Amino acid sequence: MWFSEASGLVIETEVVSIRVGGVNTHEIQLAGPSKFPSRLVLKRGLAEAVLWSWYRDVMRGKVVRKTVTVILQNYGGEPKWQWVFTEACPVKWSGPELRAGTAGGRVRIDRTDSPGPDLDEKSSGRQ
Repeated sequence: MWFSEASGLVIETEVVSIRVGGVNTHEIQLAGPSKFPSRLVLKRGLAEAVLWSWYRDVMRGKVVRKTVTVILQNYGGEPKWQWVFTEACPVKWSGPELRAGTAGGRVRIDRTDSPGPDLDEKSSGRQ
C-alpha cells in the first residue's frame, strides 16, 4: 500500500510549572507527560482490499489492533525514515469518486484515520 500524504506524526509533551518555596521571581518548568494529540491520517493512496477489510471488521465490532509503519522514501524509492504506530486501528475511511476502468482493478483510498496509543520512530540507514 502507498499513500502520497501522511499527517498526524505529532507527539506533544506538556509543560508543568511548579513554584518553589522561597523563590518568588519565577516558576520552574518541567517536562510532563507526553501525548499524541492527533490521529495518523493517510491520504491519496492505493491499497489492496486488506485495508478495507480491516476497517469493515472494526465497523462490525471486531476491533483488531495492528502495527502500522509509515516509511518515508527518497525519489529513488529507498527508505530513509520510518515511524511505527503500535496498537492502531482504523476509525474513518473516506472513499474516492469511482470511475469505471481506472486504477487497474485497485481501489484508491482518499483518506484513512487511525489513532495509535504508541509511536516509535526509526531511522533507515542513518546513524
